[in-house]
Amino acid sequence: MARGAKQKGDGYERELAEYFNQMMHGGDKVVTRTPLSGGGIHTGKGDLEGLRYLSVEAKRTERFKPGPAMEQATAAAGDTKIPVVITRRNRVATGDSWVMLRLSDFIPMYEDYIACRETRDQDNLIAHEFYKQLINSKTFKNKLNQFPGDTQADKIKAMIQFAVNKFGKGYVAARVEER
Repeated sequence: MARGAKQKGDGYERELAEYFNQMMHGGDKVVTRTPLSGGGIHTGKGDLEGLRYLSVEAKRTERFKPGPAMEQATAAAGDTKIPVVITRRNRVATGDSWVMLRLSDFIPMYEDYIACRETRDQDNLIAHEFYKQLINSKTFKNKLNQFPGDTQADKIKAMIQFAVNKFGKGYVAARVEER
């Protein structure tokens, strides 16, 4: 492998690690480039460390060869991780990289995603219904009118701030979760 190509590949691995850290970990350095992972050296590990359940093979090339890339990712994944290939060409933003995985790995991930979305949608409906019942109750309206503010939203903010000041943020969050 030419020295320039190795540097480009190593740089892409660092780019991906940084991208994962920014998008998933608030910038904390959780995902890192696997030492000695690039340049045709096969360490038996993926190109990135810190991604639970995934073995990532990073390819920054204009001539992407999916078969060999997936074979490399699969060999590094072993029996415990999902092999994933992430690739991009020159002048393409990191976030616009392509992700390749086997269909047999994609379907369970997609099923889990759908289940999570449906649960979140259902939780939002329940919360919305609870909120509607709460703000329409006479007891709540009477209590709410004791707080300063020109609008109902201002009064609710003042009520929440009062509860946080009196009982603490953790206590208020726990009471909300109980509902």
